[in-house]
Amino acid sequence: MGFSGGAGAGLLEPKPSQTIAIPVIPDSGSANGLSSPTRGTSAAVPGSGSAIAGRSAGSNGLAGPSAKSKICGRPGARLVRFRVLVESRLATTPGQFVTDLLTVLCDKRSWTGSGRVRFQYDPQGPLLIGLRSPKSTERRCMSLIHLSVNRYYSCGTPREVVLNSDRWFTGSRYWPGSVSAYRPMLVNHEVGHAIGQHHRSCPKDGALSPVMMQQSKSTTTGGNTCKPNPWPLSYEWRSVRR
Repeated sequence: MGFSGGAGAGLLEPKPSQTIAIPVIPDSGSANGLSSPTRGTSAAVPGSGSAIAGRSAGSNGLAGPSAKSKICGRPGARLVRFRVLVESRLATTPGQFVTDLLTVLCDKRSWTGSGRVRFQYDPQGPLLIGLRSPKSTERRCMSLIHLSVNRYYSCGTPREVVLNSDRWFTGSRYWPGSVSAYRPMLVNHEVGHAIGQHHRSCPKDGALSPVMMQQSKSTTTGGNTCKPNPWPLSYEWRSVRR
């Protein structure tokens, strides 16, 4: 399972990458960079029509833009192509969601920094990353991993990542940092599952948490308390399959 964080202090904020431009054509009305976190998940998407709301994906929600993004990551590394689904009436657009995901995944502190994996948004990509309501997240994760996420957490598998919209917009009460720092952790953790990573524990008191630690639940495991951390550590990079 993967999780997201809430408001608080004591965490270094992620700094924008100096070398990565956001490689996506968002739908109109979307801004570059991480969208401002918005409390609540029931606000209607403003406007109408595919240019703003995205392409219909049937009763499940809205699919992403029709154009592929550029590929980010080291040439020759394993390419992960993903598509998106945003449940209807959440307070973001599919294009903005794609931009937010690529802002994290194309940052050199993310999994691309390993040199072993690249990412591309592709409306026909085999990996689905969905932003779903808590109720829908629970239902979908039960189907995928056969475990309850208590309508609170998220989940990730090699074929599908499910992000809980409440965690996306408001963070987790167990995460002692801001929502803007929590989102990279949430994305890196759940996409980590998609690329073959498993859960990790806090190695010792005061160390940085591995991003594959379940930080949405706690930063303490086995009596050790780690510092919150939204990015993969070097030994996590080394474990990525090429």
